[in-house]
Amino acid sequence: MSRVLFVRGITGFGIAPFATAGETIRYAILAEKYGIDGGFWLGEGLHGRSATALLSAIAVQTKKIELGTAIIGVYNRHPAIMAMEAATIDELSNGRFNLGIGVNVSSLVMHGLAKNATAATEVRPYQAMKDAVEITSRLLSGERVVYRGEAFSLPEPGSALDFHGFKLVRKHIPIFIGSRSPKTLELAGRKTDGVILSRSMSASGSYVTDSIKQISEGARKSGRSLEEVIIASNLTFSIDKDSEAARNYTKKVVALYIADPTLTAKDLILQHSKVKPEDLDNVKRAFERGGILEASKVVTPEMIDELTVSGSPDECIEKLERLGKLGVNVPIAFDLLGPNPDEAIELIAKRVIPTIRTK
Repeated sequence: MSRVLFVRGITGFGIAPFATAGETIRYAILAEKYGIDGGFWLGEGLHGRSATALLSAIAVQTKKIELGTAIIGVYNRHPAIMAMEAATIDELSNGRFNLGIGVNVSSLVMHGLAKNATAATEVRPYQAMKDAVEITSRLLSGERVVYRGEAFSLPEPGSALDFHGFKLVRKHIPIFIGSRSPKTLELAGRKTDGVILSRSMSASGSYVTDSIKQISEGARKSGRSLEEVIIASNLTFSIDKDSEAARNYTKKVVALYIADPTLTAKDLILQHSKVKPEDLDNVKRAFERGGILEASKVVTPEMIDELTVSGSPDECIEKLERLGKLGVNVPIAFDLLGPNPDEAIELIAKRVIPTIRTK
């Protein structure tokens, strides 16, 4: 995404599928064929496929579609490594890469860096994000960097990207922050090109409104306008001509995000949705009894309404337009797409994008 002024409202639509490596590459090629204009993004699950490795493969098999990470965790790679990978993919794609970074609380817990989701603040995630933004942005601008941070450092005599004479394709590779933390969202407003709102809550208008307030405050403090910050949003998204099939397809993901405290805090769901606390408890108990399949059986229609964008094309368009009016520029269909991903990509390109871009 080039650094330009954005009016509030939807300016593009992206997809971020989780699939096999071969399927993921095929989806990227298909998305480019259909003119998906908000980019092809990949996230990373705990011990899953490398987003940067897959995007490198996609970069050499596509020519136009924007590419990005949504997101990779700062505790999984030193910021200097992230900068190296970003510059390499940008070279492979001839200037189409966007670096999205975040904390990834599940990695903190599973790697033993935090005892549980609540204790994640003990490892100072804000400081880690601050250091990561500083180091990556300076390295990607071609600077030799000496930096002493609270989480990450580059000591004397400093470091610079040096690929045996390779020069950066661009002097500025866009950096996005993905976070639910108000303080980190404020950092994004001050320092980065964009924000990727958390998938677990970003279908909620209340959550989006609160998040954009924090981003706007950060932009104000740095003398910027909110219009200079791209607001992207990972969404639990499922589209199909059969509305019920699309909605039902989201149940496992909704159950996982409710049951796993590293993915979504219960208080956020209660604060920003109409989901009842007893229904949340039912999902968690079912998960403890029988895992994700059992938990998905007790996901309520209200949970799907509140936590996803799913259904027929018209139903998805209606909710996306509401989010666009609140300030979301680039909704991203994260993981699911729909019961039939190929058909979903075509529906997004032919039905959804033309409508949300013209209203």
